[in-house]
Amino acid sequence: MPNCEMCGRVGNLRVVDIEGADLKVCEACSKYGVVKSRVSVSPKYSSPTSLPKVPSVEFRVVDNYAFLLREAREKKALTQEDFAKFLQEKESVVAKWEQGQFKPGLDLAKRIGKVLGINLIEKDELSYLKENSKSKQGEPTLGDMVKIRKRRN
Repeated sequence: MPNCEMCGRVGNLRVVDIEGADLKVCEACSKYGVVKSRVSVSPKYSSPTSLPKVPSVEFRVVDNYAFLLREAREKKALTQEDFAKFLQEKESVVAKWEQGQFKPGLDLAKRIGKVLGINLIEKDELSYLKENSKSKQGEPTLGDMVKIRKRRN
């Protein structure tokens, strides 16, 4: 059952105009305003089995993006300034990408990849998809959701 928006009680609610705001309140709190209507109770949530599925794959920018970006830009004979103007970014941002100090977002990395003809995006498998999931019912647990990435040197 829903909770009263004023006192938090669980029970039958009514829509009440209180100082110009429509609130769903219990019978006891309805005395503070003008009752407009009763709230029909309908279940907001379905059973846990029908929760949306967690995506199995996510994407990320490759680790060696700085090298790939610089090499592809130089092959196209573009200066950092020209490339930055083409992408409508600052030249300093392009320089930081190529130095590895700043990583472009996924959307921007896709756009850069199309312009330069390279792939800066890779699939990142999530750890909870492993078959050795510790969940008893086969559904992922919070521990399964934690991503553990090995450091690459």
